[in-house]
Amino acid sequence: MTERDERFGKDLRDLEVPEHRPGFQASLRTELERSRVQRRRWRRLLPPPRWGLGIAAATAAVVVLFIGIRGPGGTGVGPPEANAARIGERIARALREAQSLEGVLVVRDTLGGGHTLRWSFALRSNGDFRMHQLPRDGFSLYRAQTGVETTIAETEPTVYGLRRGLAPGPPDEGPTEFLLQRDLGALVRALVENPQAEVREGSYRGREVWIVDLDQSLRLVIPEEASDHVRLTVDQETGLPLRVVETDRGRLVGEIAIENPTVNSAVPADFTIVIPAGSRADRSDVGFRPVPLEKASAIVDYEPLLPTSIPAGYRRAETAVARETFPTAQGRNPISRGVVSTAYRRGLDRFIVTTRLVGEKPGAWGDPLFVNENVRNNPTVVRFTQGVLAGRQGRRLVAAGATPHVWALTQRLVVSVSGDLSGDELFGVANALEALRR
Repeated sequence: MTERDERFGKDLRDLEVPEHRPGFQASLRTELERSRVQRRRWRRLLPPPRWGLGIAAATAAVVVLFIGIRGPGGTGVGPPEANAARIGERIARALREAQSLEGVLVVRDTLGGGHTLRWSFALRSNGDFRMHQLPRDGFSLYRAQTGVETTIAETEPTVYGLRRGLAPGPPDEGPTEFLLQRDLGALVRALVENPQAEVREGSYRGREVWIVDLDQSLRLVIPEEASDHVRLTVDQETGLPLRVVETDRGRLVGEIAIENPTVNSAVPADFTIVIPAGSRADRSDVGFRPVPLEKASAIVDYEPLLPTSIPAGYRRAETAVARETFPTAQGRNPISRGVVSTAYRRGLDRFIVTTRLVGEKPGAWGDPLFVNENVRNNPTVVRFTQGVLAGRQGRRLVAAGATPHVWALTQRLVVSVSGDLSGDELFGVANALEALRR
């Protein structure tokens, strides 16, 4: 064994290896140190390993589950014969109409004896969010127009995280809420598109409620932990979702609840964060920069794609461009180059149109929004009839645990449309994509 190892070592030393690019060693040391510090910070912010919900990641769970919902005419009283589809539609309507949401989020799991975490939060329809971990002083603040997220760990106040160059959202690396953003529309779609889900009446903390049971795996609390059932509790009087519980074969996996929710508050939250005096920034850069859409082509060397038709109420909110950024699909795809990511918003709803260069190996590309093997990745094949994708095939996936999306390849581009849309709406947006003409 020793003789073989010595021969192998000599062969390696004799290899002619080109010099690293200038600055490689310094860049490598910086990246290793950044990763080490960031892992340490998040371990201190969160409970023991395997807890899957960061303080800003909880934001997406808040949006999914806990919106005050009004019935027709603003009475707050829903139809007595409510079923899962109607409840899902009411949640969807609330997402469309809400301009802000504040409250206290409570998240519980059962790993290692169980953990319970609490955050106060505030969301805005422009994509900004602020989270405050209770009772400690950990904070996270994200501003969508700048693509910058600032994080302060109460246990390490001398260093604060400053992540810039973030994409508006999936499939590229966006703010920390990307951990659960795939579920933003998933729960609503699971309700709307599964009218056979069981609905019954009951009571919860003195309130008359609807209890909705779905045989779904959303993995809201712990993405890596298996679950096979979701129970959603909705207040009959206000239509407010009060709690969601995930179980696996009857065993509790996780629970999310909200306290003191306020929609469209007359006194908006203070979206500022105070950096401790004398602290230093731990900086990272994903590579995106906010730009006016009409200037994107000069950066990526192709005309961005825009839908000529979008669902009612949506508006184009922000565009970010990256010359080069990280691979999508958890590293399964090539490095992304020439990426244009445009967010469309409607209340707290959002969908994103992205394009990126295919490069020299079109066959290397798979679904940009691939989550993991635990999600039911059974996409529907679709064929486009209009726009730049006319005549081409694509893949559409609307499933619990994954961001609803459709994607396709052209000779030059990887195209995706993802977010809070139904399957038909996703196809409609992608089918209406045209190159920007100035």
